[in-house]
Order: sequence, then C-alpha cells, then structure tokens
Amino acid sequence: MDPSVVSKEYTELQQLLTDVQKRQKAILAKEWRSEVKAESIDKEFPIIPQLEETPMTIPAYAFSLESTIEAVKTYSAEFADDLDRCKKLLGDETVLRWLKEALRYNTNYFQTFAEEHRISAWFPHYIAEQALRPFLQLIAERSQSFADEMNVGGACPCCAEPVRLKKGDMFLCPRCEALWKVKRKACAHCGEEESSAVYRVTVQEEKHSELEVCDSCKNYVKVIIDVTENNAAMLDLLTLHLDYIAQEEGYGEV
Repeated sequence: MDPSVVSKEYTELQQLLTDVQKRQKAILAKEWRSEVKAESIDKEFPIIPQLEETPMTIPAYAFSLESTIEAVKTYSAEFADDLDRCKKLLGDETVLRWLKEALRYNTNYFQTFAEEHRISAWFPHYIAEQALRPFLQLIAERSQSFADEMNVGGACPCCAEPVRLKKGDMFLCPRCEALWKVKRKACAHCGEEESSAVYRVTVQEEKHSELEVCDSCKNYVKVIIDVTENNAAMLDLLTLHLDYIAQEEGYGEV
C-alpha cells in the first residue's frame, strides 16, 4: 500500500483513535448486555435503524466525545483551543443532536455548527463520527452471527455505509468494522454480473490492493491483497490513494 497520500501524522492520529475506540467498546460491552436477535431483523434493511434498544445513550456518547477530544488534544496541542470550544458547547441537548446527525452522516449540520461557533470546519463532524464508532462496532459485533444472511444492496448490513472494501471472500466496513461474505461474483453496488462490465484494475507499483470497478453503475470497491492488518478503518485510510485514482477515472461519483 502507498500511504503517501495520507500524512504520517494523520495516520498516527487515526491509530490513536482506533485504540481509544477499542477501549470505549470494551466499556460499552460491559454496560450494554442486550443481544441483537436475528429473528427480529428484516434482512433486507440495515440493522441499526431497526433496533428498539441500542447502547447509544446521551451519557455514554458524551463520554465518548470527551474521550475522543482528549485523545486528539494529546496528539496535537495546536488543536486545543478549537477542541476546548467544542467541549464547552456539549450540553445534553447538543450531545443528542450530534448523536442524531452523526448517525445520519449529516455533514451540512456539522459544517454549519463549525461556522456558527468559529471552530475549524473539519473538527465537529470528525469528532462526532469518531466518537460514534465504538457504538456501531459493538452493534456490528453482536450482529456478526447473521451478517452473512443480510442483503441490503451496496451497503453495510449493519450501519448502511456504502461498500468500499473487500478482502478475500469478505466485505469489510471501515465505519462499524462489520464483516460479511461475498456471495457471488458481481458488482457489490448494482449486482451486475457481466465480466465485461465488472473487472479488476491493477495500479502500477501497488502490490497489496486493486480496484474492482463496474462500468454499469460507475462504482468501485477497493480489494485488499495479502495484508495482515485487519482493522477496516486503517485499511480504508491506507488505500485512500485508490479512491483518488478511481474518482479521477470517473468511478464513485454516482
């Protein structure tokens, strides 16, 4: 893989947050003991919106936000002022709103929030999203036993993130870390099976990943080859250069 598109510093930050999220998920797992039962889930729709009960409470999410903010501050003091400003604004009402908008991946809301409070544009959504991931990861883990039974089209069966990563015979979700089997040789997004339309593209000097593109729907999946790293978020980050290549060729814009 060629991580040169992403700075060493940003990669280190993401690794730090991955470690924070693992600790957060371990705490949540002790507090939220509910199981996700396959018989209560419609297999043609993503799991999370169907749950009557989740570990996503205001106190738990507020704690995750604070832990995420403190981790980023530890990594770089230059972000401290903006992060402290974010932290002071996070009362219960705002925490609940952040939780809802992070689940919806509503970038416009967070952009407006940043502008209104004179915070660096990328901070609110980044912090909100990173703080949400331990919750999504725990739900995905509790749903793993029937993930292969799900059929929600070109999206993660747990959190509905668009399919982006494939490793061996498994799809990987970089948002919730769900894993589910590739059922057939076809485009993950539109189901196209014609080999002339769905094919692999090898990137020069790239030995560990390829692109699988579809000329029918103009979407793509990054295919990971012979890599021991199993964390999907890190794999997604370290193959960001493939996203740029695919988009330059007109894929992923539909």
